[in-house]
Amino acid sequence: VLHFLKVSDFEATAGGDRPNVVLIGGIHGDQPVGRELLIRFTKHLIEGYKRRDPRVTHMLQSLTLHVIPSVDDMGFERSVSGQCDRSLNVTNDLEDKFAEEFANKFGAIEALKKNFELFKYVTGLSVESHGLGVELPLMLNLDDLNGQSLSSMGFKALTTAYKANNPSLLVDIKCNETKVIKTYKKLSHIHSVGQSLLDYGFADHKTLMMTARVDCCSYPLSYELPQLWKNNMESMMSFLETSITGITGYVLDSSNAVPKAVSVIMEGFEEPIEIESKTGRFNLVLNAGVYTIHFSAPGFENKTLSVTVKTNENKKINVILDSTGLLMSYHNYETMATLLANYSDKYPDITSLFSIGESVQKRKLLVFRIGLESARRGAETANVRFIGGLQGHERSSTELLIQLIEYLLSHYKKDTFITQLIDMTHIYVLPMANPDGAELAQLGRCDSTKGLTNAKNVDLDQSFFDASLESKTPPETKAIMKWTKAENFLVSVTLRTGGNVVTYPFSSTDSSITRRPLSEIDKQSFEHLAYIYSK
Repeated sequence: VLHFLKVSDFEATAGGDRPNVVLIGGIHGDQPVGRELLIRFTKHLIEGYKRRDPRVTHMLQSLTLHVIPSVDDMGFERSVSGQCDRSLNVTNDLEDKFAEEFANKFGAIEALKKNFELFKYVTGLSVESHGLGVELPLMLNLDDLNGQSLSSMGFKALTTAYKANNPSLLVDIKCNETKVIKTYKKLSHIHSVGQSLLDYGFADHKTLMMTARVDCCSYPLSYELPQLWKNNMESMMSFLETSITGITGYVLDSSNAVPKAVSVIMEGFEEPIEIESKTGRFNLVLNAGVYTIHFSAPGFENKTLSVTVKTNENKKINVILDSTGLLMSYHNYETMATLLANYSDKYPDITSLFSIGESVQKRKLLVFRIGLESARRGAETANVRFIGGLQGHERSSTELLIQLIEYLLSHYKKDTFITQLIDMTHIYVLPMANPDGAELAQLGRCDSTKGLTNAKNVDLDQSFFDASLESKTPPETKAIMKWTKAENFLVSVTLRTGGNVVTYPFSSTDSSITRRPLSEIDKQSFEHLAYIYSK
């Protein structure tokens, strides 16, 4: 029977999305140091959590830890305390019995394999003795730990964290007259028979597995254990904190299925990110920094995210890829109004539908707001506005904004970026600013100007700075101007058709129009926004 203890804050939010980490002891039955250190370490975590120690609490809220103190119990029973040389022969040693040739021959190994398959460990640490140093999987190219691969970054971070906090690994010490080298190393003589635990974890499950050998003696006497605990406690804590630092995410389609042949590439790194085929989940151990990740799959639109990773923080990202086979059709005023009302009824917690005024022919100028109502007047909440259909015959601008509304709502609580955007921003959408003109537009006639103006034959796009009397200002324009004054919009975008260009305010030479010239900082801001939109 293989015993393991699950240690975590089970009441913490998003518990299922936390990285799983495994600590293993006693893979060599005649090396029980790992067993004792892991039992003591588990007690340390539990006591710290009971005291609400901030460091331990954050750790157990950020990951799910599995502790397997002893794998080879039978080998332990045959071992002798104080014996520093290996007492088990190769035939009885379980550490290298993970190859196919040993399948179903060792119950403890099969149980350990099932744990790896079930829990998809992100990192793993085997605590052993009979040497001093850190070991990594044999198939890993240790000369390339400084290379541009995600696994190299993860292994280097984990090994550095363990060694930097262990005084016995920071100095040159001789074990059995063999000098221990203070670098990452592989002790190949230990794995001469078959595939090792480290090899199995990394090759079969992409688990970043490492071994910490913490004492020259295989089975040191019990009085030595307190010092070994002092030497390794902080190293194990740092190993777990390094395991937390990174990203946990999912990449799915709009139906929550994993897109076929999905590809996830992190900019600047060689190998693609490994994705679980059934769940779309991926886990990365990273250094703190900003990373650009590209998501793609055949038949889906590409997506790129910029993700900031902080030390001792596991960043959660959920990505929804959208099919390229999108079907859209035009809405008249009535069908648009009905659709917006349905959206508002379906998503009452994050939307509202209201009118800012009426057109000449008494059609309401409908505005759809997306954002959390509780934060509506918050000082840190940005108000962003989109306007479409200012010239009524430009019907596609209305449809793009309707599609934007549908996209944001359908991805809320599914896509991390969209969820954060809605939680932190209020997005106002006026899809049809000139509903009277829109009713006259001739679909499919690119050269037609029918419906360009409102019902009074006024081009609304040219009516905001008219020097004539206010009484002549169209009601649609008055409503938009009043709305603009009432809300503090950080950014406002008007969608137009008839050209492929991004424009922004500029100084006019027309003496009849009073406009302030753009300041240099305003000009730079507009140019930046124009670049972001157009690229």
